[in-house]
Amino acid sequence: MTDGSPSVPRTFGSQDLTKAEPSVVPRTFGSQDLKEDVGSMKQKAAYEFVDHMADVKFRAFGRTIEECFESAGTALFDVMLDGRLDTVEGRSERTFELSSGSLELLLYEWLSELLYCFEVEGLLFGRFEVECIKEDTEGDCTLRCTGFGEQFNDRVHKIGVHVKGITLHEMEIKHAGDVFVAQVVVDT
Repeated sequence: MTDGSPSVPRTFGSQDLTKAEPSVVPRTFGSQDLKEDVGSMKQKAAYEFVDHMADVKFRAFGRTIEECFESAGTALFDVMLDGRLDTVEGRSERTFELSSGSLELLLYEWLSELLYCFEVEGLLFGRFEVECIKEDTEGDCTLRCTGFGEQFNDRVHKIGVHVKGITLHEMEIKHAGDVFVAQVVVDT
């Protein structure tokens, strides 16, 4: 822009941001509509993208903390594939086992591990099954998860947004009523 303000993309994937609410760009995986009751979600990731000045910010939802983490992992790859998550097939699987000092740090470390798998091994994931997330009496948390995906293939997959890293900036996990919500900002 010529006025010195940062340039904000007006589209994300095939979605026109000019027609969305001013601060929230909803995105779902499969046919799940975020406006539906969260209790009706069946193996669908639910997340929304929120305006951010320089990076990409999203909120992931789930009835359980495990579903919330699944949605966050799916949202990360949706960002990288510019809304073309449907191009990733579940040809292979990878098991993840991580531990950390809090739920937020566990989410940060898990998303960072997913990004590492893409950057170093060329793995893309389209779906996750988080078997369990446990928190002990001292607040330490563990995660066991399986990711389903395949090797990056430039004839099939198009990287739209280069994610440089996961940040702790504005990261939070909340439990509101029947829904867990995780907020994440990724450095692009």
